Amino acid sequence: MGYKLKGPPVTPTQDGIISEAIAFGSVQIPKDGQPIVLLKERQTIGGYPKIGTVLPIDCFNLAQAAIGSSVKFEAIGIAEAQDIMTKARISF
Repeated sequence: MGYKLKGPPVTPTQDGIISEAIAFGSVQIPKDGQPIVLLKERQTIGGYPKIGTVLPIDCFNLAQAAIGSSVKFEAIGIAEAQDIMTKARISF
């Protein structure tokens, strides 16, 4: 369903949101501040603030990561994300 990360808490700028659709790879921030990357079997809607989306190709790698592994996020633009996904031959 999701991959819960552990580290310094992330504090969203808003307390909650109206429930909305959840995309594969969405990064939600629950009240405890520990991000959850939502994977293939995620819920269909949710109300936690979202701070971004992990590329599907990276979600597959994340799902295989061992407990205790380090994870680093890097912000990229839409054009770069589309280029990466096209080169990986994964539809989006």
